[in-house]
Amino acid sequence: MGIFDILKRKKKDTVVIPEGHEVVVVSGGASPALSKMDSGVWIADFGAKPEFTDLDMLINQVKDILKNENEGLILWIIQKGLITLLTNDSKKNYLITRFHKIQSNRKFSNVAIFQPEASKNIELMSQVYEIGFGVHFSAPDGACFIEVHKPEGIVVGMCGDAFKGNRTDGIDIDSLIYDIAEYKKESDNQELYKIMIDYEFHFPISVESTEQIAHGSSITTNENTKISMPRHKLPNGMNMIGVYTRTSEMKSEFAGITGKEALEMVLKCEDVEGLMVINKNDSWMGITKEGVKNILDCGYA
Repeated sequence: MGIFDILKRKKKDTVVIPEGHEVVVVSGGASPALSKMDSGVWIADFGAKPEFTDLDMLINQVKDILKNENEGLILWIIQKGLITLLTNDSKKNYLITRFHKIQSNRKFSNVAIFQPEASKNIELMSQVYEIGFGVHFSAPDGACFIEVHKPEGIVVGMCGDAFKGNRTDGIDIDSLIYDIAEYKKESDNQELYKIMIDYEFHFPISVESTEQIAHGSSITTNENTKISMPRHKLPNGMNMIGVYTRTSEMKSEFAGITGKEALEMVLKCEDVEGLMVINKNDSWMGITKEGVKNILDCGYA
């Protein structure tokens, strides 16, 4: 059984299927389900809106397969509903722990396929990847797996690209910001938007408080706390909040903030017109408030 096969594309969204061939495409279903394809590949689909009991049920069904079969491949379909279900770290850790036990059975290979809405959770994708699962994106339309029945046999393949670790792996965010500042390519902008959501930036602050604040602690501001941060004025006069990729050049106290939190903060500040993202060499890119809204609305977060 081959792992990948290529179908000729005649034009956009048109696939030519040779005579005598049958193509089966698997996407996520409404309900949790475990099924076996003609190729022998198992599909473990958590469904569109699973309950926590469904998670256990599906994994227990897979455990039974591991006991009764000698080897094989299991494709786990991750839809948005599962991401919504895993609302806190304890639930995420529970899933990862159960996946890890499944992966410890070396007779079977496991591949998790994240559909478009689910693939925004890069943290979970990275955790699944790190325990040894193969991890793939689905196709943009949600198609996960393709099985091609040919006269001489069956070949299978994934519909989306392989995930190769955290999006920041192998990508130098400082170099990316430099390229944006110098070359102004929209594709670089889009790549930064994807990376920056979960990236931890920093910014210098001045804190005045009647309460003791421990170094490295998380705090919730109240009427006794005043935190100020510098603004950056662009050549065109726009007033922006600046966040930095590094802390090495900061002489004062500083705070950490994810890209998503920084974007949301900009929208809450009436006297701010956007966000400036600054690299270690002071190259920067500015994102207007309208751009900030677009990033959040387009689902990068």
